[in-house]
Amino acid sequence: MRFQEVTRFLLLLLLPVLGVLRAADITGKWVGTSESGTEMVLDLKTEGAKLTGTATLNGDKSAISEGRIEEDRISFSMPSLYGGGTVVATGKLDRDELRVSLTTPVGPVKASLKKQ
Repeated sequence: MRFQEVTRFLLLLLLPVLGVLRAADITGKWVGTSESGTEMVLDLKTEGAKLTGTATLNGDKSAISEGRIEEDRISFSMPSLYGGGTVVATGKLDRDELRVSLTTPVGPVKASLKKQ
């Protein structure tokens, strides 16, 4: 009985640490191409649950804002590089692949990125 209590306690202590370690996997440069053929580069940094960095689409760079990371999921927004407005992005890390969905003023875009 005592062993089970200690085990539960240790697991509860380790869960936040595992989340931080998972978040650290997002930090770095991610490169890929969207379904429509747009070259995409995300240069991401994490600080706790905060996500910062830049997004480059076909060579045009923009800072991301309102970036968040929770376990293996990210979200951020950025100004649209084409025609004004805002782009809202969500993504999920799946092993070595970051799958990103962008909601843009001209419609949805999906991309698959690999860490460089």
